[in-house]
Amino acid sequence: MSDRSTSGNGSVRPWRTGSRIAASALVLGPALALVTPAYAERADGCLGEEGATVEEARVEREVPQEILRGSGFDASVDRFEEELCAASDLDGASTVVRSHGDALWRDAVQRVQAPGEVEGDLSAEDDRPLYWARLSMTSALHRWEPGFALSGTERAALVADLERRSRGQDGEDFAEAPGDADVKHVVVTGFDPFRLDDDIRQANPSGAAALALDGAVLETADGVAVVKAMMYPVRWRDFTDGMVEQSLLPYYTGDHQADAVITVSQGSPGRFDLEAHNGAWRGGSEDNEALGTPEIIPVPEGVPTVTPNPSGPTPPWTVPPSSRRPPGPPSPWSTTPR
Repeated sequence: MSDRSTSGNGSVRPWRTGSRIAASALVLGPALALVTPAYAERADGCLGEEGATVEEARVEREVPQEILRGSGFDASVDRFEEELCAASDLDGASTVVRSHGDALWRDAVQRVQAPGEVEGDLSAEDDRPLYWARLSMTSALHRWEPGFALSGTERAALVADLERRSRGQDGEDFAEAPGDADVKHVVVTGFDPFRLDDDIRQANPSGAAALALDGAVLETADGVAVVKAMMYPVRWRDFTDGMVEQSLLPYYTGDHQADAVITVSQGSPGRFDLEAHNGAWRGGSEDNEALGTPEIIPVPEGVPTVTPNPSGPTPPWTVPPSSRRPPGPPSPWSTTPR
């Protein structure tokens, strides 16, 4: 994987640091919203018609399929389904998930960072191939009818492992920077596309930014910075289950502590906003599974915190008028309701 070094004057030089895809194994127990789309029979008939989530069902539409074909990621999905159907036991399925989850993130990063090597006719800077390929794979896992007994907990663990591996949430250390410079370590996170029922072609520039920055070595006037990137879903249940906390804890309290953690998300057209008042509050906008409830953000079990929550909800009427943002369409993922 080619990483890039950006000098203080804006020039870019390629540096190689190698791939950094590794394992993580937080098991989630999703409450799935089940649907029954008209799936075409494939992968030797081991995939049923039932079990996909609302979000996964969208992948069968024409535009997502065009994106997969145009990026060449449809071949990755086909290989995953074939190998999954060939798995004769849970260990074999786990191996398939590990291999393809790691490869999907690595290939998505490579596609953005090495546009000259891109397959297909879709723009190299597009984050959507990763999104739709991942959904295709998790849909296959949810609809998979293996030839051996598979519990719901075991299936959920396979889905969770694929999710994190294909999102760069590997808990790995930062890439090494050449020389003995005083290196700063920065984590950058992005998000999946959302509001897809309004426009199925929707991308998310924050996700594209994360893919472009993963493994980058930035040479600035103040020293060298190394970037580790990862991506998050647009689903409230993953946040409730602690995906953000679990993926970032190694960079706050573990052996790979970061000097800065920067979350980038898609906002309003023509504007760049910095959160002035962060609060532990969800505005209730629908996520990619068409779910959303206004509520105080729960603190996941097992996550270091303080009691009581120091931030608490920040209803808009408590924010001084001089600090309020100008009117405009809100980002549904802001923690501060508007």
